[in-house]
Amino acid sequence: MTAILFAIFALSHQNLRTEFVTPPDSARPWVYWYFMEGNMTRDGITADLEDMKRSGLGGGIFLEVNIGIPVGPVKYMSPQWLSLVGHTVHEADRLGLGIDLGTGPGWCGTGGPWVTPDQAMQHLVASVTTLKGPRHFQGALARPRPREPFFGRGTLTPELLKQWEDFYRDEAVVAVPTPLPGGKIDDVDGLIPCQGQFRNL
Repeated sequence: MTAILFAIFALSHQNLRTEFVTPPDSARPWVYWYFMEGNMTRDGITADLEDMKRSGLGGGIFLEVNIGIPVGPVKYMSPQWLSLVGHTVHEADRLGLGIDLGTGPGWCGTGGPWVTPDQAMQHLVASVTTLKGPRHFQGALARPRPREPFFGRGTLTPELLKQWEDFYRDEAVVAVPTPLPGGKIDDVDGLIPCQGQFRNL
């Protein structure tokens, strides 16, 4: 029984070593592959895919993004763009790589001109009014400013800028004792993992 167990262990150990050195396709990592503002070419796509193959990657997730850089020559969803997507798939097949297409508009997949600000992704923002008590307070609280757009205000169209400035809805008023020194999170915005905003409309 010991000899059989040892043989099984030796075989699994050898398989582990072999698959670590030359992992199967199912274990190879994929990458997000961003095309920015229509800046793409057939030669560039082929070069990227060949580098992915040389690097041991399993594939790429093809994503078209708008981040405010100078616009390239290939318009999203144009016949030229569709031809380049087809070229991408053929080249990936040739190299034994996988390709997925990101189909969600916006960083978190919730954008689109049909999404109104009240139904879109939003940030929870706050303002602070400091009072010395005990006392009864009645009055208007300061309206919080919206968070800065992730890529800056300059990336917003005039319509989106107006929505960014105008949209606001009260959620809650909370009264708490003034925190002691060190008892407040200074950069609470940095704790929010998803940067998708209603600016993706």
